[in-house]
Amino acid sequence: MQRAIPFAAGMACCAALWFTSATAFAQFPRGGPADAGIVTGNDIGFRIEGTDPRTGAPTGTWVLWLKGKWVAIGSTATIKPAK
Repeated sequence: MQRAIPFAAGMACCAALWFTSATAFAQFPRGGPADAGIVTGNDIGFRIEGTDPRTGAPTGTWVLWLKGKWVAIGSTATIKPAK
């Protein structure tokens, strides 16, 4: 009987920890809108897709707000003839 009391108290503590962690986890939504990872101004933004493992700097794609959607833009230079 003397062993049962500490065992029951330990099980009650485990149950309380489980309940508390489950309740805390339920408070935060998983996922989110598709553009949740965009650092943005009015019409231009940067969609964060990851981080550089060496520096920790964010990596991603430049995007523009066109017709109600974020559209990826290229960052390559183009050569145009002078007029």
